[in-house]
Amino acid sequence: MRSYLLAWRYNALNLLYLPSIADITLQISAGIYWHIVNRIMIMVRGNLVSLIYAKSLELSAVSVEDSASVTLMSTDVENAMLGFGDLHETWANLVQIGIAMWLLELQISWACIAPIIISVGMLSILSNITVT
Repeated sequence: MRSYLLAWRYNALNLLYLPSIADITLQISAGIYWHIVNRIMIMVRGNLVSLIYAKSLELSAVSVEDSASVTLMSTDVENAMLGFGDLHETWANLVQIGIAMWLLELQISWACIAPIIISVGMLSILSNITVT
C-alpha cells in the first residue's frame, strides 16, 4: 500500500512540475528568439540608414529637396524592418504548420486535412471581409 501511495504522489508531482518546466522553457526560448530577431532588425536598420545616407551624399544638392533623404531614413527603413520581421515569421510558421500536419497525420491519418480546409476557408472569408 505504501508503494502505491508513493507512486501516486510521484505522479501527482509530475503533473504539477512538468508543465511548469515546459512553460518556463518555452518562455525562455521565446525570449531568446525575439532577442535575436530584434538584433537582426536593428542591424538591418543600421545598414539601410547608412546606405541611404551614402546615396544622399552622392546626389547633387540642386536636384533633391532637403527632407527627401530624411523621409526615406525614417519611414521606409521602419517599413522594411517590419516587413523583414513578418517575412521571417511567415516562413517559420509555414514550417511549423507542415510539421504539425505531419504529426497529426501520423495519429489520425487522412482526417488531418480537415484543419487545413477549415483554416483556408476562414482565411478566405476574413480576407473578403477586410477587403470590403
